[in-house]
Amino acid sequence: MVNSIFEFLWQRWFLVVLFVLITAIAAAPESVQMMLSFQRDAIDNGQLWRLLTCHLVHLNWQHWMLNLFGFSIVFYVCPPWLGQWQGVLVFCFLALLVGLGIYWFDPQLWGYTGLSGVLYGLLCLALIFSPFYSLIIRYIAVLAITSKIIWEQTPFYSDSMIASFIHARVAQDAHLYGLLGFAAIYGSYVFARFLSSSVKNA
Repeated sequence: MVNSIFEFLWQRWFLVVLFVLITAIAAAPESVQMMLSFQRDAIDNGQLWRLLTCHLVHLNWQHWMLNLFGFSIVFYVCPPWLGQWQGVLVFCFLALLVGLGIYWFDPQLWGYTGLSGVLYGLLCLALIFSPFYSLIIRYIAVLAITSKIIWEQTPFYSDSMIASFIHARVAQDAHLYGLLGFAAIYGSYVFARFLSSSVKNA
């Protein structure tokens, strides 16, 4: 039993490290959090690391708890490779994409923190490649998440309940950028398999 738990955690060592890091930053002094968060004027002055590190910072423990719920789903359903070195590359790609998306396309946002944008990309990847569910279940789950994010982009969506819980406005565009990051990764995977199949059949 203990060996099985250890093996499960070891197969997801990057996600364990990520959880510890996010929690440590949440408990860190405000000065540390400010040094890592997305601040447009600081990025304009060359502090480019904030495009990546802002996703590790949370406004408060409610914000941390909300993202922890989604993170726990990723942790449980993901294929082992997403919790290892490949996961590090995926995380960095999604984090940079979301950070740049906010910087370029949301000029009204002068500050941003939180994992949710990256988390949506990770969640979709964890589900679509999960070894625990049938393909139809995985596609339905990703379709449901996609539909929710598209709904967020309409005037019919309200985030007032979540905003009240975390005491801040929700940056829905970050969720969209995370979804686009997932689409880019999964689309590249499908295209690579198609090319490989075409070469084998040639």
